[in-house]
Amino acid sequence: MKVTLYLPTTSTARDVLLGESVEAARYNLGIDIDEAPIDIRAADALGFGSRTNDMVARLLSNGYSMDNDIQLFFVQKDICANDLAWCFGATHGNMIIISDYLIWNSGYSDAGKKAMLAYLIEHELGHAFHAADDLRASGIYDMHCTNPTCAMQQVTSLSDLAEKAQYNLICRGQYEAECFCPHCGDRFWRYHGPNNSSN
Repeated sequence: MKVTLYLPTTSTARDVLLGESVEAARYNLGIDIDEAPIDIRAADALGFGSRTNDMVARLLSNGYSMDNDIQLFFVQKDICANDLAWCFGATHGNMIIISDYLIWNSGYSDAGKKAMLAYLIEHELGHAFHAADDLRASGIYDMHCTNPTCAMQQVTSLSDLAEKAQYNLICRGQYEAECFCPHCGDRFWRYHGPNNSSN
């Protein structure tokens, strides 16, 4: 299954950082991630409120489809999903919405921001490919991994995200290569399929 990530067509510092984060996630996951510009249909949908459920409904009514590729969109505002008052990202079937608002406006270095964004991309793509779907816990920890070396851990705050992203960088070097634990990695590849790998 193809992964398409929709990015702004401008070249602001934020856009450059997003591009570098995508490149890191592409390397870490070992998969192809296509890039496409955000068009007016997507811009309209992503500007529609703060609930990711509403944004996805608007994307569908604007002509996007759940029937094919994994589609990942970035927004620069706070978002929420389902019963959560706030979140960094949400996966709805084949559509992923990630907010970089808190990260971009934080006091972290560009390298720290890139690590956090790459972690979020990997985490949400992990959800799209069912990496932790069989892991059951209570509340927000349902379908999340407890292995401290896995990108499928639940993230509950900006400092928590920074810590998990930094841990991965320290343990694995500049890029995270094999960012999932064996359990979540096996499920990721089972659903993603080896024929889609760039390795």
